[in-house]
Amino acid sequence: MKYSFYFLIVLLVAVSFNANAQWYVEIAASDSRIDSYSVSGSTATTPISFESFKGFRDFSYGFGYLFTFKSLETRMKDDYKIPLLRVGLGLGYDQLNINGKGMINNVAYPSMYNLAQMQGKVGLNLTPFNLSSEGFDRNGNAKKLISLNIQLGAGYNIYTYAAHQSASSGGTTLTNLLDSETFKSNYPFYFYGAGLNFMLSKQTSFYVNYNMEHAISLNETPNLPNSQAKEEFDLVKNKISVGIVVDFAAQKTKKRYEKIQATEVKSSIDEKVNQLQLKQDESLLNRIVALENQLEVHGHDFEAKEKINETIFKVTTHQKGFMYFPDFARVLFPLNSAEFDTIKYKEHLENLAKFLTQNQLLKIKLVGYADASGGTKHNLELSRKRAKSVKDYLTTEHNVPADQIMALGVGETNQFSISEPSHNRRTEILIFYK
Repeated sequence: MKYSFYFLIVLLVAVSFNANAQWYVEIAASDSRIDSYSVSGSTATTPISFESFKGFRDFSYGFGYLFTFKSLETRMKDDYKIPLLRVGLGLGYDQLNINGKGMINNVAYPSMYNLAQMQGKVGLNLTPFNLSSEGFDRNGNAKKLISLNIQLGAGYNIYTYAAHQSASSGGTTLTNLLDSETFKSNYPFYFYGAGLNFMLSKQTSFYVNYNMEHAISLNETPNLPNSQAKEEFDLVKNKISVGIVVDFAAQKTKKRYEKIQATEVKSSIDEKVNQLQLKQDESLLNRIVALENQLEVHGHDFEAKEKINETIFKVTTHQKGFMYFPDFARVLFPLNSAEFDTIKYKEHLENLAKFLTQNQLLKIKLVGYADASGGTKHNLELSRKRAKSVKDYLTTEHNVPADQIMALGVGETNQFSISEPSHNRRTEILIFYK
């Protein structure tokens, strides 16, 4: 039978990568005792009995797997609950300190067993119904999900340490039981119990169980005058255990889904922001076009206005109704730049400042453009910067009042030249009355 224990260890390692397995780890307080003690087959007249003292004074530890027989997709659903049947496969380590007294000829002799065992077990976990159920929130955390858990199964114990300390009229004797040929160093057992399971999330649960474990067919040959006698007894363990169950496969999948979802949400937000910006840019362009149409349809009656001082620049009226300087109609810019050649345009801009000083009823509109080499959004911003660059030069270098200059950008164009893109990188100078 003890080879079954080694087989269980190999099996436990082999199934560790199973996607349907959930890990569990637990710790338990135990009340271990020898029960139903009797001696049979002896013709001796010496009456013998043994009584154990009760008490939760030992600890045991365990880990293993619970198989749900539910697919990973099912365990990831929002309405997932603990299934009716789960199969458990686990290993454990038990410490046993059994205190009692032996009776020989109605005389009590204190006796103490110090034992340690490795344990392997297979069992069924039944969850017939939920005591409280409110499901999960949007983050996957359980809300008052409590279920009844019934356990039953069998296993095998192998002693790793066994010592017996007894007192008699001759003093105290300490015996290493593993050196004794009559000591049974391994035995099978069965267990049963019940408890409560608390779902913390779809991937994690906490449980509290009470189990009883009974040995199967424990008997030994005592040190009695008649060697045919046999001791028969039951080694009983009452355990109160607490543990946690973690579905690592579902937890890992959840994190992967959350990462993918976060990436998709970010991409969706970026796309909506870009669409909104593009709509805003299109709206601005539409307003500029409408303004230019109004200027074309409702041009000023320039002859009715005060005569313009043209000692510095000659002013010409376009057929569309706006005015401009034939000798200085624009400022050109390098590729992808909002900086113009200030040396080249220094004299013209200085004369423009003087012109505005002489003609206080006039103001200029600086309209920035870009060629089609960049993106729509980039070109619109670049055209704005080009118009502003000329305005800033006039206000800072020549103290032209800011209210006498209007600067705006309209984005990319090829209306000035199709074959030579450099002619489209400009700021046009238009003149109109305040």
